[in-house]
Amino acid sequence: MAYGYLGGVWQAKMLSEVILRQFNIRYTEQHVRRLIRDLGFSIQSPTRFLALGDPLAKEKWRKYTYPLVKKQAQDDGGQVIFEDEVTFRQDSTLHRTWSRIGDQPLVKVTGGRKSMKMFGAVNLHSGRLLCQESSSGELNADTYLRFLHHLASHSNGRKIYLIHDNASYHHDEAVLDFFQRYSKWIAAHPLPPYSPELNPIECVWKYFRKTGTHNQFFRDIDEVRTCVNRVKRKIQNNPSLISGYLRPFL
Repeated sequence: MAYGYLGGVWQAKMLSEVILRQFNIRYTEQHVRRLIRDLGFSIQSPTRFLALGDPLAKEKWRKYTYPLVKKQAQDDGGQVIFEDEVTFRQDSTLHRTWSRIGDQPLVKVTGGRKSMKMFGAVNLHSGRLLCQESSSGELNADTYLRFLHHLASHSNGRKIYLIHDNASYHHDEAVLDFFQRYSKWIAAHPLPPYSPELNPIECVWKYFRKTGTHNQFFRDIDEVRTCVNRVKRKIQNNPSLISGYLRPFL
């Protein structure tokens, strides 16, 4: 758009026009494609990030807060655990896949609006994944407290350094009281607001969708649940499947 185009997608024709304007050199579109490939460019799908996030707060977390949390956990013999919530809907998400040219893939849907909501936590070093579906179908302080008790019961006697986002119910009075009463065993560290890229379990949820729910037809919510639980067991039996998502945070 800085060059006067209306959209945000670069095309070879546009690049050739820019080169002509900037350098008075005329290249064909085919030659422009060859040039930009030689320069290390490729066609890539962009990813979203929340514009509301504070870059300074994120940088402070990366450089100071998070390294300190990891050091405290190491000194105490504790464990760093990332937590997040996820929703899987009956009408599944769509994703690019291979198909014959001119034969666009079709995915059946029911139009159903039902969904399953789940809490999850992943251990930074072991890759151990713990999940619990919300019993009421809601994500709120009550269901979060149930998951926290479930998480604490699987701590193996090691203090939990819990990193979670800023969901409103994470700051509920009952949740804060839980963290205060059990501060000897669990310490909560909220991420900066609007910073999902700082939580590796977000990538774990993408793995759930890519290997399970994307492009699927689910007749009812029980089929969604079966699919999600299958992926969950797969990861729990082989944590190395998600180790690549955790490695940058070690």
